[in-house]
Amino acid sequence: MSSISVKIMFAAGHRILGLTGAGAKCRHPHGHTFFATFVFDQSDEWPPPVEFGQAKAILRDRIKDRYDHGFFVSKDDKVMVEFLEMDDCKHTVFDGPPTTERIAALLARDCNATIPGGLLRAVVLDEGPENQACWERG
Repeated sequence: MSSISVKIMFAAGHRILGLTGAGAKCRHPHGHTFFATFVFDQSDEWPPPVEFGQAKAILRDRIKDRYDHGFFVSKDDKVMVEFLEMDDCKHTVFDGPPTTERIAALLARDCNATIPGGLLRAVVLDEGPENQACWERG
């Protein structure tokens, strides 16, 4: 079986409360340039089940509308949620800490909702040049 990958870049912020040690710095609001790579299973069918241009357009529009220049925040971070809502800032609220792993899973759910068929194999999310998380179909 073959696959194709579509990569979408977006900028967003978050903060993660409760980390200790080297990760404690992440309690401060900060941002990243994210690179989300969506990997789709392909077959030998023609036309292909997922086409590069179509997938890229759908995913780029969805990510730019929902997440680009937005903020990921935990529902427990009440001060930050209140601030973002008060100023009508673009944000996404998570049940837990807005880690890169959780953001990758969110992007996978979004992708599966917009490109149906169960063809999404993985979402690899690069948080800047050094950190990466991966959601894989289970």
